[in-house]
Amino acid sequence: MPRPQRATLARWFATALLMAGCAAPASDRSTQTAPPETTASAPPDEAPLDVERKAVLTAAVKANGLPAAVALLKQWMSEDLNIAAQCHSLARHIGLVAAPEAGLTAPLEDWCEYGLLHGLLFGIAETTGSIPAFADLAVPYCTKSGRTHDERGRCFHGVGHGIAVASHNDITAALDACAAIRVEGADQCFGGMLMEFGEDRLAAGGWAVGHSAENSPQVLTVSDAQISALCTGRPLPCFQRLWMFHAPPRAAIRDDGDAALAAAVCAPPMTPAERRVCLEGFGEFAGVMWMVFGRAEGQSWPPDSAEEAAAMASAAVTRCTAYPDPGACIYGLVPQTTSNLHTANWPYIPDFCAVVPQQWHRDCEAAVYAAKTGGRAPE
Repeated sequence: MPRPQRATLARWFATALLMAGCAAPASDRSTQTAPPETTASAPPDEAPLDVERKAVLTAAVKANGLPAAVALLKQWMSEDLNIAAQCHSLARHIGLVAAPEAGLTAPLEDWCEYGLLHGLLFGIAETTGSIPAFADLAVPYCTKSGRTHDERGRCFHGVGHGIAVASHNDITAALDACAAIRVEGADQCFGGMLMEFGEDRLAAGGWAVGHSAENSPQVLTVSDAQISALCTGRPLPCFQRLWMFHAPPRAAIRDDGDAALAAAVCAPPMTPAERRVCLEGFGEFAGVMWMVFGRAEGQSWPPDSAEEAAAMASAAVTRCTAYPDPGACIYGLVPQTTSNLHTANWPYIPDFCAVVPQQWHRDCEAAVYAAKTGGRAPE
């Protein structure tokens, strides 16, 4: 198998575990707030090799249909570890291209972290063009196809991505649409929806992350005035994404700024449960800063030796010691940085649990479980 090449992965990192919460009541606030104007800032360009791969997959879909493109991606993954580590992004692209013809015909399965399904949902949202029309197709599919709570949650996470696209840049309407879905697992809609808005905001600040460098057909924006009460009255998964809307521009962040910002944002009047989930989200930010973006001196991502992986684990644990709840930081950081590496069977994955203090060990083990499976560890 070819030696891992860090440059192909440094701009991409996996979706973090979405925390389960209770559905929030629907409201009419979407009629009270006009959406902000679209910003002129665009998501960053993709690496040429990623663009080339997606062009080949697009041609395969158009010539021979979705199954042929899936078969081609699986062949690439078997031949190149780097492609395997990017499978969610590439599978998502297949679904996006195939959606107008294929519809929601794919089975609900955990292949490439549900990337194919999320792409289909994203593409169908583009095609339908409105939240109600999209929800009429997507909600029954997720409700009927999901066999477990985690499966339904991952499906509704994809619905959230689609709702963001169909919202026409109105985050309040998108929040209300997620709240209106009252079935098991639907609270995960908030995570996917807020990722679409949040990652575009991060990209404008120099943090080129996740889907902001992939397929988004528009740049979504959120005004500063909306952020202070963004998750008030919403389910817990909303608080997991608050860090995306509070992160300062990459060029302005201080070396200790992530921990101080977490303490300031994740504070009363939040409830203890809301604060915990908010701090888990800032654990994702710690991973973005100190591992994926390599702000720690002498480190790059992902590690290509056992020694580098061990150094990464120690650096991450050290960073989390500055947080108000170090266990919450670890719980957010680990899936965010290593889910794609577990999917690809990357040979050098940091062993965080080998270096965390005993009092955080349970959080760390649960985080590794989430990174490997995308679900919550059994109680």
